[in-house]
Amino acid sequence: MNNGHMSSMFEALMENIKAQEAKFIDFRITGIDGILRSITYSVDSLSKENYISGITANNSIWIPDLSTAFLDPFSTEKTIIILCNDSSSQDPRSILLRAMDLSSEIISNLLFEIDFHIFDDVRFQTSDLHSFVKIDSYEFMENNSKKYETSNTGYRASDPHMQSQPIDTLHDIRSEILLILSSIGIGMISHSHGNSPAQCRISYKEEDILMATDGIQIAKYVTKNIVNSYGKTVTFMPKPLIKSDGSGLNIEQTLEKSIAEHYIAGIKKHIKAINAFTNPTYGSYQRLNLEKQNINIRINKECKINLEFPDSSSNPYLMLSATIMAGIDGINNKLAHESVDYAFSIEDSISSLINDHEFLLHNGVFKKNFIEKYINIQHEKAKIYNQAVNNFTFELDYGC
Repeated sequence: MNNGHMSSMFEALMENIKAQEAKFIDFRITGIDGILRSITYSVDSLSKENYISGITANNSIWIPDLSTAFLDPFSTEKTIIILCNDSSSQDPRSILLRAMDLSSEIISNLLFEIDFHIFDDVRFQTSDLHSFVKIDSYEFMENNSKKYETSNTGYRASDPHMQSQPIDTLHDIRSEILLILSSIGIGMISHSHGNSPAQCRISYKEEDILMATDGIQIAKYVTKNIVNSYGKTVTFMPKPLIKSDGSGLNIEQTLEKSIAEHYIAGIKKHIKAINAFTNPTYGSYQRLNLEKQNINIRINKECKINLEFPDSSSNPYLMLSATIMAGIDGINNKLAHESVDYAFSIEDSISSLINDHEFLLHNGVFKKNFIEKYINIQHEKAKIYNQAVNNFTFELDYGC
């Protein structure tokens, strides 16, 4: 980006800060785990150099992307949020930018559908002597006999997919989420009730790759804050309810017919290694293993590729970068369709990534040291999962 363009963006930002009477600038960056981190400065403490060249935070340089600036809908004091890139090779957003440079002539736009659950209450604890999870929602069929302070209306359904109010108790919350996202420039299409009680789905408008991926991070931030304002709680876990449908992150991409088949073949070839990024949690594999017959990788007559295996526990920048690189490998090597064999656990995905990651290193999109660091993080996560003693261990084996 040339200096003239940067200067004009800076001037536009200054005008926006003045018009909004903003008092603070909140710089945000996405860590390897997909979690947003932030540091907030008073407007008066920042120079033009900070906006152009970056700020020092957490032993690195955060470089603001001024095109992402928007007024925070939730801060009491007026605050402008700006997404940043980390100057290090470990920055997920920068990895996606490199993948975009490599795929600019292949794929430009995409759209997402994102699932999540909204609960009335969630409590959990894990210790040596006490372990439990307790989830509640008015929509659960188990609450038909529950006594409420007002009344129990009995409006519930075992199959609430796309049901309307009053069975859908979350309609107004989703509408508010869409309105807030639209007000800050995130294009939305629709919302509906999901397949399981307390589950929601939101569909985004087609956007360029970076804008759409930034939109996932912003949407999760907005959703958590709006749901919290209703005294409820939201989770993007892939499988919070073991006997109900899990939550996915569906991706739709449009490619030229001549390369679409090769692109999808590349994804299928590298699927287990990709799963390390697209499905990084224990719940990811509960969803994949229990629902794999309904989780597809497909292409339609308009050459729209639909990927249903990713989930929202993933870092969206890494998830999409890995998927794009696998597709590019399929195109470069003119690969043919293969059957899909998803990883069956975190350990399986890590092992696959160790043995199959050369396609990610192409043109320096992923760095070797980043992949090694990510593998170590996932190894530690798997170790924690495997060390945990859960309720089922006692239920199944206590009387042995």
